[in-house]
Amino acid sequence: MQYIACGAEHLPFPDASFDIVCAFNSLDHVDNLDQVIGEINRVVAWQGSFLLLTDIHRHPTVLEPSAFSWDITARFLPEMDMVEQRRIEYTVFSPEGFGDMYQSLIRGTRYNIKNAKERDGILSARFHKHSQAQ
Repeated sequence: MQYIACGAEHLPFPDASFDIVCAFNSLDHVDNLDQVIGEINRVVAWQGSFLLLTDIHRHPTVLEPSAFSWDITARFLPEMDMVEQRRIEYTVFSPEGFGDMYQSLIRGTRYNIKNAKERDGILSARFHKHSQAQ
């Protein structure tokens, strides 16, 4: 493995460089979400996969400047097809209100969309990039 120091907005790789691209707990930490999505679509190879794991929160913070909802998956279409997704309740584990993404995933409580209370969640999704012929 080789680490490359760069922002996700400007990936220093040729088009269609990777069979698998992962964004694990990172998409909400970027400054320019549209540019990052474009870069992800650009570097995933034809017939490749994109794996997304992200917090869903409605309000940006200093550390998480990109806030988005469950419909973030639509932003990767039509360049990719969504193969599957899971919506998980973000579980608070401390009196201060702090939670843990990975512990929430282990617990695996499905996000109840009928509950109208504003709260965070966790989205995992797998995408497949269609062939050039499509």
